[in-house]
Amino acid sequence: MTIDAPFRRILNATDFSDCAEAATKHALALAHSERASLLVVHTWQRALYPGTDVMIVHTADAPPMALLQYLRLNATRQLDALVVRLRKECEGLAIEGVLLDGAPDDEIVGLVREGDAVVMGTHGRGAVAHLLVGSVAERIVRRSTVPVLTVRAGGSAALPAKRILVPIDFSEPSRAALALAARLAATANASVDVLHVWSAPEGPAGDALVVHLPTGERANLPEFVQANAKREMHAFLAGLEDRGKVELRHELSSGRPDEVITEASRGYDLVVMGTHGRHGLPHVLLGSVAEKVVRRAACPVWTVRG
Repeated sequence: MTIDAPFRRILNATDFSDCAEAATKHALALAHSERASLLVVHTWQRALYPGTDVMIVHTADAPPMALLQYLRLNATRQLDALVVRLRKECEGLAIEGVLLDGAPDDEIVGLVREGDAVVMGTHGRGAVAHLLVGSVAERIVRRSTVPVLTVRAGGSAALPAKRILVPIDFSEPSRAALALAARLAATANASVDVLHVWSAPEGPAGDALVVHLPTGERANLPEFVQANAKREMHAFLAGLEDRGKVELRHELSSGRPDEVITEASRGYDLVVMGTHGRHGLPHVLLGSVAEKVVRRAACPVWTVRG
């Protein structure tokens, strides 16, 4: 599928937490608007419980069984109950469940070929999980080849979104993000604001950084960078062949991109942005603006690879 085409199958990753429940609401709303089917995915990790196959569990409603067997059975019951409830709440929507065994990010990324988008919560059950192993959501954002919608618990954004923010850096992923935002906005009659955050390099304290132009003129570096960003913005938007019926409003701002975007997200129902999916040393050194925004944004965030 392409970004311009409606989603036909949506993967909703869940760990049955409050945050996952919030994500499921967005997944259902998206499935309705896109006329898509929904695949609810839960992963459990056998490897987290070494040696538990020799431990016996006694329960009131089941015969004695190995703890490992009980954990899998319990996960199956929770998933089945969730799917039954969702089918009752959303008659006419095709909803299936699948239970996977393995690391959540590995299993979900391996399953993305079965769908067109992933919807999931940003935080799971463990309060210190992010400190210990990083965020599953951030790793999936980094690795997924399909768009990912991440949702924080407790959000009150409109469903469907009425105000959409698209941060851009003039890259191909930004073009893909803007295409998705325009399609979602056209369906929901929403507004789209395009934001580029620029920042001028800083020299030693007290130094005045001046740009020497080919014309012989000189320009203050921050003013030059801002003017160049303005030209890039107009060129970027002018190069879009088809914006549909969506009016794009654009804005420039200066500062650290992740901080500016996170603060701006407070005034929107949805952020749609590109991600470069960096791996290895570049990611360690630079981090990912998209992942930082996913972690802290005040509204749900779509991330799109170019």
